[in-house]
Amino acid sequence: MPLIPCDRLLPGDLDAWERQHRFDQLLARSPRLTRKEERAMGVIRQFFQDDPSGYVGVSWGKDSVVTAHLVWRAMGDRVPVVWVREEPHKNPFCLDVRDAFFALCPHKNYHEIVVQYSHDEMGWHATGTMELGFKTSRQMFGDRHVSGVRGKESSIRELVMKRWGTSTDRTARPIGWWSGEDVFAYLEKHNLPVHPAYAMSMGGLHTRSRLRVCCLGGERGTMFNRRELEETYYRPEIEAITQEWERLTGLKAGSRWVL
Repeated sequence: MPLIPCDRLLPGDLDAWERQHRFDQLLARSPRLTRKEERAMGVIRQFFQDDPSGYVGVSWGKDSVVTAHLVWRAMGDRVPVVWVREEPHKNPFCLDVRDAFFALCPHKNYHEIVVQYSHDEMGWHATGTMELGFKTSRQMFGDRHVSGVRGKESSIRELVMKRWGTSTDRTARPIGWWSGEDVFAYLEKHNLPVHPAYAMSMGGLHTRSRLRVCCLGGERGTMFNRRELEETYYRPEIEAITQEWERLTGLKAGSRWVL
């Protein structure tokens, strides 16, 4: 599995990654995974057969890479791929994953919708910003999309899967019943790029299933040790965002987290 190169990994990170990677290599050869792939592509084909409008949303984390690849295999590049990109808080390695993905899967129907975080004396805010990006997506490509949501990620998402299943009129969730192990095995099987965030485990202290790829900081920065992780692995970005906040507000951040 091509883990995107990253010079910020700590001693022990790659050792921890390789221990888990050996399991991915075994599971990638499983007929069970092949059957799951076929069912997922069937969900995608049926979703667009019923109505050709819509798009697949990506964040360039593991689930969205797998979902985008399944859509590409099932539909070619007829389905738009859309990334709502947050500035100045985007995860910088998402750009590397994006470029590596399209080097493997050429696509003429890719779009980025850039949204800017707002700011005030209390910090940066995404409130309303992301929804504006998704609203733009709907206006451009229709009010239907393919999602990489999985029920295993949270109790709320599990309830969504139990209530609505893999597809409704507006949303397809082709990997909704996959496990995290299935996702990493699929990435291995198809030689897809993997965001280095999943190896940023503080030397194996954090399991990769709890690590996330999303915008830096914000209110969610305190969840799942994200603040500690981001201050360790994304210090240049954190400092740059803080400096920009100081320039825009005329205030000094001091030692306070303003993201």
